[in-house]
Amino acid sequence: MRILYDNLWDDYDLTASHEDANYPVENTQDIRLAKRWRTETASAASIVIDAGTGATITCDTCSIIQHNFTAPAGVFIQASSANTWAGPGLSAQVSYRDGPMVLFFTSTAERFWRFSFDHLTNADGYYEIGRLMLGVYLTVDPSSLVEFPEKHPRSDRLSFSISNQPYSDEGMGHKELNYQFQYAGNTMKASMVTLWETVGKHTPLLLMNYDTTYTVIPPLYCSIIDDMVFSHRKFDRWDFELNLRECD
Repeated sequence: MRILYDNLWDDYDLTASHEDANYPVENTQDIRLAKRWRTETASAASIVIDAGTGATITCDTCSIIQHNFTAPAGVFIQASSANTWAGPGLSAQVSYRDGPMVLFFTSTAERFWRFSFDHLTNADGYYEIGRLMLGVYLTVDPSSLVEFPEKHPRSDRLSFSISNQPYSDEGMGHKELNYQFQYAGNTMKASMVTLWETVGKHTPLLLMNYDTTYTVIPPLYCSIIDDMVFSHRKFDRWDFELNLRECD
């Protein structure tokens, strides 16, 4: 199990090659997926962040969430010591997925980072993205118990008349995953405390249940919905739960 939670993308000013003024690039730093960046056309586009003189940003994971790409979209994560991209130190293609697109790559420290997009056949005539994430993933080890519930609640409102006739307002559905972890060591507990202190219940994270296999349980953009409680076991081991709700 891997989690990307400390989104370094949110810490820097963004420079986009072009954008629709009604959908600014800063929307990719908004935790709400309904707030989206949109390009003017489906021509090549990019977004760059700069760590500043003498500084670097270290990352090994990126994700593109709530997008309108279809296969075969050319989506790349790139890193360079200068704001030139003919031969960057890192250039890796992010494989297309209908849901969150995720790529793990060799840990890289560079001053400039860039998402690059090239999808001329996009049927919408523009690119649209709700959230971009860039950072270092956390491996949860030992992983959760094999048995866990995957809930599918809905916000529908249903009532019945006195004669048993149904009346309803259609809402929306979402997923909830409830994990239990046992016998975690002190190092893992400290990592989870850091995660909790960073995102709390206020900032969504990205969960990869099976690391890089997404056919059964795909990557989930979600929020923690219950407080973190650590139960001490013998030999200084810890049990805890992670209860997550999918975000839009």
